[in-house]
Amino acid sequence: MARALTTVSLFLIIVGAAMAEELRSFHGRVVSINGLTMAFVPDDGSGFDVDLTRLDQTTYAFLNSGDAVTVVGVVPPSGNKLIAVSIIPDPR
Repeated sequence: MARALTTVSLFLIIVGAAMAEELRSFHGRVVSINGLTMAFVPDDGSGFDVDLTRLDQTTYAFLNSGDAVTVVGVVPPSGNKLIAVSIIPDPR
């Protein structure tokens, strides 16, 4: 019983933390992918890095430089990148 209560409590803490993060969406073009970082240029602004560590590699391995995508993610407190939770390619 104590183990189940601990598991449920931990789950609620994680869900609460995730809900506190504000998801942002950007449409633009892939510049390059190097390891777990994608260089990205949104349609209406200057480029920034996208952290891919939360994604399965199969969700972005097919992307090439110049591909149009929508990236959804969280901007960390440092504000210097986007931590992606999804990448949606434009239909070709």
